[in-house]
Amino acid sequence: MRAEAQRVYGEDPHGYDAGRPDYPERVFELLVTRCGLESGSRVLEIGPGTGRVTRRLVAAGAQVVAAEPDAALAQYLAVTMDPASVAPVVGRRAAACSLLRHSHYRGADKPPG
Repeated sequence: MRAEAQRVYGEDPHGYDAGRPDYPERVFELLVTRCGLESGSRVLEIGPGTGRVTRRLVAAGAQVVAAEPDAALAQYLAVTMDPASVAPVVGRRAAACSLLRHSHYRGADKPPG
């Protein structure tokens, strides 16, 4: 069932995005208050789909690496998002991504300061 659902979402990303409800505002409040989301934050988003959350992260000033395993959904992200704010990692499972080599994450393995 899960594989079938993933396949169907990728067949019509625009329809999937249009039919999906927004996440509760509380989710984004928690990202700010508990996770420290702010302008300049670097965020790894696993399975961004059509970018419903991605758009909110970018609006908050985050730089996002979007690990989307579905090639059609990744392509939808690539054409609907500003490439200066979102770097799609196309068609790869998050566990297979070497994110520390990604330009947004250089030095992310080092402690701050």
